[in-house]
Amino acid sequence: MKVIGLFIPVLALSACTHPVGPNHHLPEIALPDRWSATGVADKSLSQQWWRLFDDPELNRLEALTLTANQDLIAAMIRVDEAQSDFKTNRADHLPSLSVGASADRSQSSANFTQLPGFTPPKVAQYRLKSTLSYEFDLWGKVRRSVESAQATLAATAYARDAVMLRLTGEAAQQYFNLRTLDAEKSLLQKTISLRNESLAIAKTKQAGGLTHTSDVTRAISSLASAEADVVDIQRRRELALHTLAELCGQPANAFKISADSSLSTRVPEVPVNSPASLLRQRPDIAESERTLAARNAEIGVAVGKEYPSIKLNGNLNLESLSLTNLLSPSSRSFNIGPELSLPIFDGGANRARVLKAQAKHQEALASYHGVILTATKEVEDAMTNLRSYRSLVETQQKNAEAAARTTELSLERYSKGIVNYLEVVDSQREELLAKRSQVQAQGNRLQAAVQLMKALGGGWGQPTHEL
Repeated sequence: MKVIGLFIPVLALSACTHPVGPNHHLPEIALPDRWSATGVADKSLSQQWWRLFDDPELNRLEALTLTANQDLIAAMIRVDEAQSDFKTNRADHLPSLSVGASADRSQSSANFTQLPGFTPPKVAQYRLKSTLSYEFDLWGKVRRSVESAQATLAATAYARDAVMLRLTGEAAQQYFNLRTLDAEKSLLQKTISLRNESLAIAKTKQAGGLTHTSDVTRAISSLASAEADVVDIQRRRELALHTLAELCGQPANAFKISADSSLSTRVPEVPVNSPASLLRQRPDIAESERTLAARNAEIGVAVGKEYPSIKLNGNLNLESLSLTNLLSPSSRSFNIGPELSLPIFDGGANRARVLKAQAKHQEALASYHGVILTATKEVEDAMTNLRSYRSLVETQQKNAEAAARTTELSLERYSKGIVNYLEVVDSQREELLAKRSQVQAQGNRLQAAVQLMKALGGGWGQPTHEL
C-alpha cells in the first residue's frame, strides 16, 4: 500500500499535465458572403428534403434506399467499428487487471536423482493469480490517442451521413430520369398515332393518283423512326429501373415501377443560405474536419513516444500444495513496483513517426480545403443549371407550341394538295424534336433541383457527432 501511495501524486500529475503535441484549431476559410446567384436565405432544408417534391412514389423509393441499400448498411456498420475502436482507446486510460487459476500434478524422474531406490513423490500445485498493469499518462499520449479515436468516430458518422445524402440524391435523380423517359415515350406514342393517320392520308392520295409513291415511303420512314425511338426509350428506361433497384437494395429482375407520363412541372423552391453555412450543412465537410482533428491528435501520440514512460506492475497470487489451504493467508504471495522505460536510441524511428504524423495532418488539411472548394463549386454549378433549365423550359414551350401549329398548317396544306409530303415530314420532325426537348429540359430542371439540395448538404449537417 505504501508503494501505491507513492504513485498517487504521479497519477494526479498525469491528469493535470497538458498533452504533448499541438491542439486542434478549426482552419480559417475565406468564403464569400453570398453566392453569384441570389437565393432564398434564412431557411434550412429538412433531412427528408425529397418530400418537397410532393411525390408519393419518390417518397417510397427513398424509404427503401434508407433501409435496404447495402452501401448505406456498410457505412452504418463502419460507425459501429469506429465506436469499438474508440472504446478500446478509452480503456487505455484505465488499469488492466486480469485473474487466472491453475492446478497441476507433477513427479520428478526417479532416474534423475542421486538416491538409489528413491521414488520422487507426486506433487499437486494449486494457484490463483491476478495481474495489475497501469501506464501513467504523464505526457498525454493516451489522451491524444483517445482524442484521435473520438474524432475518427465522429468522422465515420459524418461519412455515413454523406453516403446517405449521396444515395438519396442518386435515387431522386434516377427517378426523375425515369419519369422523363416515361413522358418522352408517351409523346412518341402520340406521335406514332398521328403519323399513322398521315400515312393513311398519303396512301389514300396515292390511290387516287393525287400524289407520288415517295410521299408514302416518306410517311413510312417517318413512322418507323418514331417507333425506333420508342424502342430506345424503353431500353433506357429499363437501365434506369435497374439502377434504381440497386439503390433501393432490391433485385433488378423483380423491381417494377409503373409508367407515369405526367412529369411534374412544379419545382420546389430550394432554400439557399450563405456559403459559410456549408460548413454546418455538408456532412462531407464535417467528416473532413473531424479527420483533420484526428490527424492532429496523432501528432501528439507520436511525440509522446519520444518521452519516458512509467508503468505500475504488480501481481497477487495464492499458491498451495493443498487445495484446502489455497485460500488461507499463508498461501499469499505478491509483488508490486514501478517500471521506467526511457528511449535512448532507436535509429530515428520515433522522429520519423512524428514527421509522418505531421505530413498526414498536412495532407488532411489540404483535403479539407479541397472538399470546401468542391462544395462551393457544386452549389454554384447546381444554381447555374437550375436557373438555365428554368429559362430553357420556358423557351422550349414556346418553340413546341409554334412547331405544333406549323404541323397543323402543313397537314392542312398537304390535304388540299398545295404542298408535297416532304413539308409535312419536316414539320412533324421539328414538332417532335421541340416537344422532346421541352420534356427533357423539365426533367433536367427537376434533377438540377435535386443536385442543388445535395450540394447544400440535404439537411444532414444539423446534428453533430461529438462523442
